[in-house]
Amino acid sequence: MGVNGWRCDSGSKLLEQWGVGPAMGTDSAVSVSFNRPFLDVYGVNISQRNTPVNYDRGGSLSVRGITLSGFTATNNDHAVGGFYWIARGLGDC
Repeated sequence: MGVNGWRCDSGSKLLEQWGVGPAMGTDSAVSVSFNRPFLDVYGVNISQRNTPVNYDRGGSLSVRGITLSGFTATNNDHAVGGFYWIARGLGDC
Protein backbone atom coordinates (compact mmCIF):
# COMPACT_ATOMS: atom_id res chain seq x y z
CA MET A 1 0.00 0.00 0.00
CA GLY A 2 1.22 3.46 -0.84
CA VAL A 3 0.96 6.57 1.32
CA ASN A 4 -2.35 7.43 -0.37
CA GLY A 5 -4.29 4.86 -2.31
CA TRP A 6 -7.43 2.84 -2.86
CA ARG A 7 -8.68 -0.61 -3.79
CA CYS A 8 -12.09 -1.78 -4.87
CA ASP A 9 -13.53 -5.29 -4.94
CA SER A 10 -15.45 -5.62 -8.21
CA GLY A 11 -17.75 -8.32 -6.79
CA SER A 12 -18.89 -6.63 -3.58
CA LYS A 13 -18.15 -3.05 -4.74
CA LEU A 14 -16.38 -2.46 -1.40
CA LEU A 15 -14.11 0.56 -1.88
CA GLU A 16 -11.33 1.16 0.65
CA GLN A 17 -9.26 4.34 0.57
CA TRP A 18 -6.43 5.56 2.77
CA GLY A 19 -4.03 8.43 3.18
CA VAL A 20 -1.88 10.61 5.40
CA GLY A 21 -2.92 14.02 6.69
CA PRO A 22 -0.68 16.94 7.67
CA ALA A 23 0.41 18.18 11.09
CA MET A 24 -2.35 20.04 12.92
CA GLY A 25 -2.17 22.71 15.58
CA THR A 26 -4.42 23.15 18.57
CA ASP A 27 -8.07 23.80 17.67
CA SER A 28 -7.55 23.30 13.94
CA ALA A 29 -9.30 21.60 11.03
CA VAL A 30 -8.15 20.16 7.70
CA SER A 31 -10.25 19.23 4.66
CA VAL A 32 -9.39 15.86 3.14
CA SER A 33 -10.46 14.75 -0.35
CA PHE A 34 -10.90 11.07 -1.12
CA ASN A 35 -8.81 9.59 -3.92
CA ARG A 36 -12.06 8.53 -5.67
CA PRO A 37 -15.63 9.55 -4.88
CA PHE A 38 -17.84 7.02 -3.09
CA LEU A 39 -21.38 6.00 -3.99
CA ASP A 40 -22.00 5.60 -0.23
CA VAL A 41 -19.59 6.06 2.70
CA TYR A 42 -19.73 3.44 5.48
CA GLY A 43 -17.20 5.15 7.75
CA VAL A 44 -13.95 7.09 8.16
CA ASN A 45 -11.33 6.48 10.85
CA ILE A 46 -8.33 8.65 11.70
CA SER A 47 -5.42 8.08 14.05
CA GLN A 48 -2.51 10.20 15.19
CA ARG A 49 0.80 9.86 13.36
CA ASN A 50 4.30 10.44 14.78
CA THR A 51 5.24 11.78 18.18
CA PRO A 52 3.09 14.67 19.36
CA VAL A 53 4.62 18.03 18.53
CA ASN A 54 4.80 19.00 22.21
CA TYR A 55 6.26 15.57 23.25
CA ASP A 56 3.65 15.47 26.01
CA ARG A 57 0.45 13.97 24.70
CA GLY A 58 -1.43 13.88 21.47
CA GLY A 59 -4.41 15.77 20.22
CA SER A 60 -8.06 14.89 20.23
CA LEU A 61 -8.76 14.00 16.60
CA SER A 62 -12.24 13.59 15.16
CA VAL A 63 -13.98 13.27 11.80
CA ARG A 64 -16.71 15.71 10.79
CA GLY A 65 -18.72 16.51 7.67
CA ILE A 66 -18.29 13.25 5.76
CA THR A 67 -19.41 13.52 2.13
CA LEU A 68 -19.04 11.26 -0.90
CA SER A 69 -15.86 13.14 -1.85
CA GLY A 70 -14.15 13.84 1.49
CA PHE A 71 -14.31 14.84 5.16
CA THR A 72 -12.96 17.31 7.68
CA ALA A 73 -10.45 16.21 10.31
CA THR A 74 -10.47 18.30 13.48
CA ASN A 75 -8.06 18.53 16.42
CA ASN A 76 -9.38 19.99 19.67
CA ASP A 77 -6.33 19.50 21.90
CA HIS A 78 -2.52 19.54 21.70
CA ALA A 79 -0.86 19.76 18.28
CA VAL A 80 -0.21 16.51 16.41
CA GLY A 81 2.45 15.57 13.87
CA GLY A 82 -0.05 14.41 11.25
CA PHE A 83 -2.60 11.62 10.98
CA TYR A 84 -3.50 8.48 9.05
CA TRP A 85 -7.00 8.00 7.65
CA ILE A 86 -8.93 5.11 6.14
CA ALA A 87 -12.42 5.17 4.63
CA ARG A 88 -14.70 2.36 3.51
CA GLY A 89 -17.84 2.40 1.46
CA LEU A 90 -19.60 1.48 -1.75
CA GLY A 91 -17.66 2.29 -4.90
CA ASP A 92 -17.94 2.18 -8.68
CA CYS A 93 -15.21 -0.36 -9.44
